[in-house]
Amino acid sequence: MRGMVEAARPVAKIPDLTFRMCRTTFATLFEGDIRDAQEILGHHSPGFTLAVYRKPIAARQQGAVDAMDQRLRNVVEIWRAG
Repeated sequence: MRGMVEAARPVAKIPDLTFRMCRTTFATLFEGDIRDAQEILGHHSPGFTLAVYRKPIAARQQGAVDAMDQRLRNVVEIWRAG
């Protein structure tokens, strides 16, 4: 792993890149099921993964709001039609 991180530093233009930074970035940006992230990261529980790694990201939050809005629109349209 050390060799991969060292090779990635100049490519990413992050001279102080560490394995921990890569791990945290992965966990923060991971958009799949939290149980999958837990398994990939080797944690004992999904709650631990959420508590330690997941940070709020405005785009992800807005995406969740937009997805819920779309679902509710479909329900309201079906309800009105019925």
